[in-house]
Amino acid sequence: PKFTVSYRENEDNDGTRLQLSPFILIDYRIRKSFTLEMETGINWFKEDDGTEVVNSTDYFFLAGYRWDF
Repeated sequence: PKFTVSYRENEDNDGTRLQLSPFILIDYRIRKSFTLEMETGINWFKEDDGTEVVNSTDYFFLAGYRWDF
């Protein structure tokens, strides 16, 4: 598991941005040279530019394989 927190302040318009991103990466080795990989998580942010507040949430899921030869 991984959790990222980011906070920024914009000096031009006194705006702020808060971003939270928890996600998890799973590897499953089937054979010595073959691995399945899966990653899932959420990217949430709140941005205030002084006149408007924007909330956004993104969900993602990635899957793949790795073959070492």
